[in-house]
Amino acid sequence: MLAASTHDGDEASMIAAANALGDNWLTIIAPRHPDRGNQIAAASSSAPQRSLGQFPSKDHNLYIMDSFGEMGSLFSLADLVILGGSFMPKGGHNPLEPAALGLPIITGPHIFKNSAEFAGLRDVGVVFDVAETDVGLNAAITGQKLAKLVIAIANDKPARRRIASAAKAYAIAAHERSHGTLKSVIRASMLQSGFPENAWDFAVSYACIALSTTQFAPLLPSETDANGDPRDAFKAKAKQTSWQCFHGGADFDGPQQPFGSLCYYLDKSVHPLTGNTIPGLFVGWRSESRCRFRGICYVLDYHKVRQFGFKRRFLLSVPMKELAYPPDNIFPFAERAAEAHRKPVSYTHLR
Repeated sequence: MLAASTHDGDEASMIAAANALGDNWLTIIAPRHPDRGNQIAAASSSAPQRSLGQFPSKDHNLYIMDSFGEMGSLFSLADLVILGGSFMPKGGHNPLEPAALGLPIITGPHIFKNSAEFAGLRDVGVVFDVAETDVGLNAAITGQKLAKLVIAIANDKPARRRIASAAKAYAIAAHERSHGTLKSVIRASMLQSGFPENAWDFAVSYACIALSTTQFAPLLPSETDANGDPRDAFKAKAKQTSWQCFHGGADFDGPQQPFGSLCYYLDKSVHPLTGNTIPGLFVGWRSESRCRFRGICYVLDYHKVRQFGFKRRFLLSVPMKELAYPPDNIFPFAERAAEAHRKPVSYTHLR
């Protein structure tokens, strides 16, 4: 059993749970602040500590992992996890990392920092709550509750397989929703536009810039404190998109048009006495050296694509000042596909 990212006030319950589980279980306490290792060891009758180069033997039921950078390895070794910061009013910690490895997750009642993630995982049967009693979270009582819950989950092998599957699926979906992965944006763009599968490469550059202009810039570990909050010098960065960070705070000034939507561009190659406004499909923005946008957009010639297919030679670079858009977003290929599905199918030719 892994008690992950515990805080002062959490560990008393974890130690009580380890004692209640007995010698058949090894409980690993990985404190949020590893420098508290000595304090936890003193409260646990001198459990071995990672920071001292000590390792547990078969006679130990508790081990203190007071080190940096090893939480991922611990998650991969654990049978289940208790997330700290939830047995004291700290707000809990993000459950998506252990969920991604298919672990059952036990938590206390104080999860206000990540309530949405816990609620979603609870709905699919991955999260198990230890409620507060009338006298609060008494360590001895809470330890007994944790031990009983751990044993019940561990002994139900079919439930553990189901939990692992549900946890991994939820974590993957949450990752795509929260972080807007390149793959998810490409998939969504293709689905909305109605483009065929073999035209996916047109959506790649669109997705890259769309992500950089809409998602908050990620903070490096050195830019956050022990609680994961941005340090004072990086609080401004935490409120900026990746595009703004890279361009000194400047906003992206390109047209915010959806991928594959109808647009009209000025075709200067035709005779001036003929109509020179041509329908096209908006597919992105041209990025030049050092990721600079200089007002040039990518457009596909609609008539040629419709007649000959999605060829690179039909991709045009058009100044955004020469582009016009309908009042409402129109996706010609998606609408054609929807219309085809609505048409009744006749099987008389098979008779």
